[in-house]
Amino acid sequence: MSARSRSWNLERGLAAAAIGLALAAWSLPALRLATPVTAPQQWSTWQLALPASAQGSRAQPTLKQRITQLANLDRQWRALARGAASPPAADAATGQSSGPGSGWKWSAVRAVPWAVAVAAWAAVLAALGLALRWRGLTMLAAAVGAAGAAYAAVVSPAATALARAELRHALATARSRWPWTAMFSFHLHPPALTVAIGVWVLLAAFLAVLLLGGGGRRGRKARA
Repeated sequence: MSARSRSWNLERGLAAAAIGLALAAWSLPALRLATPVTAPQQWSTWQLALPASAQGSRAQPTLKQRITQLANLDRQWRALARGAASPPAADAATGQSSGPGSGWKWSAVRAVPWAVAVAAWAAVLAALGLALRWRGLTMLAAAVGAAGAAYAAVVSPAATALARAELRHALATARSRWPWTAMFSFHLHPPALTVAIGVWVLLAAFLAVLLLGGGGRRGRKARA
């Protein structure tokens, strides 16, 4: 066995190990969400990749339901910060709904679990491509998976920072408008959408596959 052939076998073995880690990430915690009125709740990668099965196997609310709840609260505290008695149901000028979760921020947040699900299924496609020695499929799946995991890792802390800033502003506005509310202590959890180890494992595994080249046709040429 030539040195070039041994090198290709090593690269393919490392790529297989990386994809194995990505598949193992299906069982790991992926996302954690806390709203101001609910305790932190966690979802595994498989619960996001197979939402129908996850919803049927547990009684706790889904991530989509929790995000909708947080969007409702966000709408209420933004109305409070504007001094409105209650949030408007629609924009009178445009006729467009300004209901809970409207706007770019909540579109971005709602896409986070979808991005994790895409990354999880990309791990399956990458494993299939590696098994069949289809380098193109392996690399495409790894690129898509890395993009999905990176999206979740970037948007989650950005949305958390924005939500916390808006909540602080709303509470400060309410206390300045109604000083007597300072007599009451409000126990609110800081809103937080955080990625857990499953997302980081997916991201690291896909980046490793992209760096290694995924084996396949290039490796066969190296052995020739």
